[in-house]
Amino acid sequence: WQLWEWMGLVDYVLPSSDMPEAISNYFQALRDNVLPSKGEPVGGTDDTQSILSIVRRETGHDFSLYKKSTINRRIERRMTVHQLDNKKHYASYLLENPQEVHLLFHEMIIDVTSFFRNPAAFDSLKDALRQAYFGSGPKRDELRVWVTACSTGEEAYSIAIVLKELIDESGQNKRVHVFGSDINEEAIQTARLGDFPLTIADDMDAVRLESHFTRHENGFKIKKEVREMIIFAPHDHIRDPPFLHLDLLSCRNLLIYFEPLLQRRLLDTFSVALNSNGILFLGESETIQGYDDLFTAIDPKWKIYRRRPYSAPSSDRYPSFQLRPRIGHG
Repeated sequence: WQLWEWMGLVDYVLPSSDMPEAISNYFQALRDNVLPSKGEPVGGTDDTQSILSIVRRETGHDFSLYKKSTINRRIERRMTVHQLDNKKHYASYLLENPQEVHLLFHEMIIDVTSFFRNPAAFDSLKDALRQAYFGSGPKRDELRVWVTACSTGEEAYSIAIVLKELIDESGQNKRVHVFGSDINEEAIQTARLGDFPLTIADDMDAVRLESHFTRHENGFKIKKEVREMIIFAPHDHIRDPPFLHLDLLSCRNLLIYFEPLLQRRLLDTFSVALNSNGILFLGESETIQGYDDLFTAIDPKWKIYRRRPYSAPSSDRYPSFQLRPRIGHG
């Protein structure tokens, strides 16, 4: 339990005799303070902005353009843990307890990931990559890939495995550079290790598992030839410049948590980051609505798109876009 507490996965550390009352109080606070409110918990938008300002000052990350329903659910849960009845009280608690700011920050981060999430989507992506970069057209010696919001690395490794399989299948000796990025630096550290629990066997077929992982007593370690294809780096979509000159950009199940303004900003950024005819891979519930002039659909069901050919944007439109994300090797 000491490890769980250190990781922020424990809300209360109590003697067993005190646990029934704590559990009862928690659910009472949940009923009183969270369940009745369908949008804002007790306290208004200004109180939410005060809380987000505290988070921004302490962590450097801005959540003001995340969907309000998502943010409110995260704030509500932390309020309930501390049995605080409104946002003003919670904002005061944050000011008095800086550690709580970091716990709230981690509560707001979306860390849902797995290997080959939606396997049919990865089958379609593999076909698109095969046709675009491994077919009979002009040969490319190098491929550049950015996997955004990669969390602990499962999606980045999945894409690297697909590319390794295409290299082996085609016999083409391509250099592949996969950049995996996330706002959560702790998740990035885990991704760099490339060490995963035994349960990942549920996420892929046995042939893939045997080909690209080495089993040990407690789990599976990604093999060196796949691991060396990837660089993991902390990166904030709102604050940091993007990776550029990309042949594939994967941003799955992130846009759904953003307000429309931030969604448009990121799609505009992605359109600049991708090479002409580069591939954009989104989540099943995401869309490029309003960007049909920049992207054409390869597979509408699995949200795989191709960047339309374009002239390079003028420097005055995107003056800050340089390849300067903070890079760290595992």
